[in-house]
Amino acid sequence: MNMVDSNDLELGNEDKSNTQLVGTDTCMNMGPSNYVPPDGDEPSDFQNLSEIEKTCLIGREIGFEVDKDNPILEEILGESETQLADADNINVANCWGSDQWDADKVHATGRSGGLINIWDPLVFTSIDVIKYRYCLINIGNWVGIDKPVILANIYGPQAIPEKEKLWVDLLNLMERRKGIWLILGDFNAVRRAEERFNSNFCAHTAMGFNRFLHDGGLHDLKMGGHRFTYFCHDDLKLSKLDRFLVCSDFLSIFPNVVVTTLPRETSDHCPVLLSTTSLDFGPTPFRFFNSWMDRDGFPNIMASAWLHFQGFDTADCMLAAKLKHLKNKIKEWRATDHPKEVEELKSLKSKMVALDLIAESRALTTPEKADRRDVSRK
Repeated sequence: MNMVDSNDLELGNEDKSNTQLVGTDTCMNMGPSNYVPPDGDEPSDFQNLSEIEKTCLIGREIGFEVDKDNPILEEILGESETQLADADNINVANCWGSDQWDADKVHATGRSGGLINIWDPLVFTSIDVIKYRYCLINIGNWVGIDKPVILANIYGPQAIPEKEKLWVDLLNLMERRKGIWLILGDFNAVRRAEERFNSNFCAHTAMGFNRFLHDGGLHDLKMGGHRFTYFCHDDLKLSKLDRFLVCSDFLSIFPNVVVTTLPRETSDHCPVLLSTTSLDFGPTPFRFFNSWMDRDGFPNIMASAWLHFQGFDTADCMLAAKLKHLKNKIKEWRATDHPKEVEELKSLKSKMVALDLIAESRALTTPEKADRRDVSRK
């Protein structure tokens, strides 16, 4: 596999003359910045520092010695937030559910970013990879498709100038790298005001994002399921930030493609599923889940099956027969308990969906917020 340097994106030089303080797509220019990184520190290197490191560096430049290990500083800047910044710590096999996988990663920078692409090597073979702070692009061969397939995973920046630069970089790359383009991820941008609720809408950002789609000849696939993909638990802000963008050739190959926004449940982002075919994986294999230990009646079933087993054979055969007997008793119990668990889970999910739908039209009341927290914990 050839590693393509991020210069392939024609990143160019950023204009550092103005610093913009932006929230989520808010347009608020704070005027010129007087800070220039000290000699030997390139602006790009400075941008890659964490908030604590930036604060300590600027503090030293203006005559203050700041201890980066000070817990008060961590609390103020939010760096104590639990985050898996090292993508190498991700257990890909557990995420993928199969031993057949390959992956590429982009590590998080500070408190944001971090991308991972996982694929089945029997279906897709990556030839080139482009890694950049805001995107991870794998270029390769997809079984049954005679053109290169380009999978671009995006984590959109918050700052408006960086967003605009990312769109230009991607358009330049699309011009040079011809193939079947599939662009997905959290773009941190919306296309119209209706894609935000109780959240600031920036028309300038939306215009730039829509221009990117138009100039790139990209189709924004219509999504079923939830109307929004991001739910800010604290402020009850909802936005449609996650989506799939595809080129016309992709739609020619997969005309029946379906995109569904799944329930967010424990995450603040909804999983978004793109499906091109209907799959039947056959009967579900027997698996034991630790959560069964907390189900009513399960400990008694285990004890009874283990203590009352009778048989005569060699020790190893007896053990195998006893374990099989135990498995059969668990399956019998599961056949009656599973429908109850499904109904309980269905009720909790329905309650969560109902609260989410209410939040899409108005702010949740205090009791409704408490109900949502209780459902999330369950």
